[in-house]
Amino acid sequence: MKNKVVFFCLFFVLIACSKEKIADKKLNGDWSVDIVRIEDGEGFAFYDSIPTGSLHFDAENHFFSGQINYKYLNFENQLMYDTCIYETTTYNYLDSKADHISFLNNGHVLNVRFVVLTKKSMVFEYYDLNKYRLIRFIAYKEN
Repeated sequence: MKNKVVFFCLFFVLIACSKEKIADKKLNGDWSVDIVRIEDGEGFAFYDSIPTGSLHFDAENHFFSGQINYKYLNFENQLMYDTCIYETTTYNYLDSKADHISFLNNGHVLNVRFVVLTKKSMVFEYYDLNKYRLIRFIAYKEN
């Protein structure tokens, strides 16, 4: 019985490690942001289909950096401009499924959730506590 429990625990540890390695392989490289979706605290959604900028993931060292510029019309029809600058920082996985990462950005910890992550595309989102809004990015691998 004891051997079965040890084997069972070891099996889950191996599975958890392999998911992070698979996610690292998918993340590694340069990504071009294609669409930005912003949902404010009241539930209104805004889109920018021509954002500029890119993201870089160095999976070997768990480094992440990038800059994204986007604009959108808010519910008062005002054109709003925003920039997300991610200084080079390390990221860590928050769970064994490797679908959440955490990193420090401008003194704030961001918890990012991957909605979709493939070798060529990804959709990720996080909640911006300072501006009370959920920001979702759709990106494609540049290589």
